[in-house]
Amino acid sequence: MDKTFSEGMDTEMDTKAIVNPVAGSHSVTKEWGNIQGRIQRAGLEFDVEFTKYPGHAAEIARRSIKNGYRCLLAVGGDGTINEVANGILFSENPGNTILGVVNEGTANAFKMSLGLGEERTDSGLSWKTHQPVKIDVGMINCQRQGKQAKHYFVNEVSVGLPAEVVRKWNHIPGSYSKKLNLLMRTITGYLTLINSKNKRLNIEIVNNTETGRFCTVVIANGKYFADGMIIAPNATLDDGLLDSIMIGDISMYDLIKIRPKLYDGTHIDHEKFKETKVSEISIKSEEKLIIEADGDIVGEGPVSIRVVPSALNVLPIY
Repeated sequence: MDKTFSEGMDTEMDTKAIVNPVAGSHSVTKEWGNIQGRIQRAGLEFDVEFTKYPGHAAEIARRSIKNGYRCLLAVGGDGTINEVANGILFSENPGNTILGVVNEGTANAFKMSLGLGEERTDSGLSWKTHQPVKIDVGMINCQRQGKQAKHYFVNEVSVGLPAEVVRKWNHIPGSYSKKLNLLMRTITGYLTLINSKNKRLNIEIVNNTETGRFCTVVIANGKYFADGMIIAPNATLDDGLLDSIMIGDISMYDLIKIRPKLYDGTHIDHEKFKETKVSEISIKSEEKLIIEADGDIVGEGPVSIRVVPSALNVLPIY
């Protein structure tokens, strides 16, 4: 049986909600009063700070930790959660801080990877909390504006088609409603697929190297991806490994044909898909390689990715 926060944790812990008001096509702004009340009824007392620009959530997280906050609630989409997680993980003692997940964005893939379905937040009931859990994270080493950069991810990182789609999503106006935003994302995804070309990649896993043309490589910590696709059906957040999903030189027609299977995980049996458990992986290409992590573009290749076991304390809230 799930315990509430008050049954399982120190309610005197200093807690701050880091809120992205534009998440979910500004739905967080519109619903903030309701969200705030439901978090309070879950047994949490907290201070609030709103983000004002990209990267601000990570800055708030680092400053809040220095000021003694031990629980940081990330209220927003997957990108907001990623920023707060990075603020925690790049702090001096990340093991002393808890990341509270209030996933209220457009896709909410990380919430689904945690086992929290959409229906729980739409039921009209007060939220509860699980016990805090310790999860693995991934560390990315890539290029950003011509310099070497490090970045953590909690759910997934990808190169190829998904990264190109995310890059195009960044141009969708934020003034659209959540429903229209989802529609535009779907249309943009198909248009990007039609115009995309598989890339020639050099992929290294331990002492094994694969070279060839690939549509996509996803390195997954959690099962879910994009709009509910079960991209890595065998992934778990706490097994000390990441799941590499490599999609080979597949045609646009075959990828569209197999798309429905991405939502039940049966795509993994297709001959162009290869699933491998990894602790570290490197990807290089002579072509431009965009790196996407948890729904945001974080840099360019070449890229190396490794697992950091049991690195983050997470408090799932629904």
